[in-house]
Amino acid sequence: MNVFKVRLGLATNSSSSHSIVLLDKPAKTTEERRFGWDYFVAASEQAKTNYLALCLYGGLEKCIGEDLANLVLMEWLGVDEELCSGADDYDYVDHQSVWGFPRGWGGKGYNVQFINELRKHLNDPRIAILGGNDNTDEIHPLLTEGKRVEWPLKRMNGDGYVARKDGDYWTIFNQLNGAKIRFSFDPQAEAPTRALVPELVDIKITDYCERECRWCYQSSSRSGKHANDIFNIARSLGDLRVFEVAIGGGEPTLHPDFVGILGNFRNCGVVPNFTTRRLDWLRDSRKAQQIMDLCGAVGYSVTCSEEILDFAALLRTSGFKSRRAAVHIIMGMDPAWRILDMLLTAKAVHLRVVLLGYKETGRGATYTYRTDKSAGLWEGIIALAERHECPNLSIDTVLAQRWQNELAEAGISPWLYETQDGRFSWYIDAVSRKQGPSSYCVPEQLVELAWEGYGFQDSIQRAFTNG
Repeated sequence: MNVFKVRLGLATNSSSSHSIVLLDKPAKTTEERRFGWDYFVAASEQAKTNYLALCLYGGLEKCIGEDLANLVLMEWLGVDEELCSGADDYDYVDHQSVWGFPRGWGGKGYNVQFINELRKHLNDPRIAILGGNDNTDEIHPLLTEGKRVEWPLKRMNGDGYVARKDGDYWTIFNQLNGAKIRFSFDPQAEAPTRALVPELVDIKITDYCERECRWCYQSSSRSGKHANDIFNIARSLGDLRVFEVAIGGGEPTLHPDFVGILGNFRNCGVVPNFTTRRLDWLRDSRKAQQIMDLCGAVGYSVTCSEEILDFAALLRTSGFKSRRAAVHIIMGMDPAWRILDMLLTAKAVHLRVVLLGYKETGRGATYTYRTDKSAGLWEGIIALAERHECPNLSIDTVLAQRWQNELAEAGISPWLYETQDGRFSWYIDAVSRKQGPSSYCVPEQLVELAWEGYGFQDSIQRAFTNG
């Protein structure tokens, strides 16, 4: 297995201690059906197939019932009738070591293609599954003879996980918390340079904004128009298996059908996140509840610590979980000391921060800002981190590109950031029906978002491939 990119992390926990190891030479199977706390070795193809079947059974049984689940596993994996039927109460995988597998795109069933490839890879004769428990200081004897393999699968529950294959690699995405990992079952596979279709789409749903900020790189204003027919864009992105969208504007919450737009994406299997500069929707308990039920996460753009405190207070009173919220801070607008103060405030109220590189397009091209305003910021962030006073921090592509040297010197893995838009992400201006590599690209890079056949799928995929 070869891992290429990680965003956030996937948590695992277990009372039993089941490990997968890659051995220099095949091992002898000691157990083919009962995978609990006792030491065991599952090395034969049948033992590993039984292990996989028993992990799959629980999810299938909940969806289609015991009898049909047994028939499916007998036909699909070739296991015997008694393995999952309950005829032998001791055929099982300890419940806290059961893998959670990616679901089908609609959230139900399993991703069959993923499981078939996992099974094929698992049946490599050098791979063995070792059993024991973590309530003892002893370790399984074979653990010292092989290399542990960490699968990108959550233990016990796969709810929220979906997977998509692009060429030779897979991407697993957690729709609940945004965790994402790209990997290949082939340990010799090269890291992908771009996806076949976008994983993330930044979508502009309105050009209307009451604030008319002087640095707005979209040049949004009170005369800006709202986009129409977002449903067909949502359906097209769902058909392409786009994982998530970042909804923006203008001010997206002022779109007259904002809640409906969130629902459109959610119903198409695409997680809808959004960025806002307003908090009125959080003060409206009914609207806040509708938005909380539909959106993935919200980013609130701030210019001072007081706005962070207001945001945190409204999140608490509305019941909106802080883990689904983030504070956005634009670089080049404030001196380092002010930004560091905002970081300290965000840490105190348990909010994640996204630092955004300044975009020199739209009104942002004429607004006077100074890149040296943030001088000393990097050193200040490092100092906060060393004192454990820095909040969870993310940066956008623009900033990652500008800070490449600093990131490398700090030992931050390139697994954790991208330095170029348009390779795994894409931009759609639903107002003007244009699309391109990013929301701040030059106008010449934008092309028409064309309706072809029964949707925008072909237009998006062709533009993304050629972008």
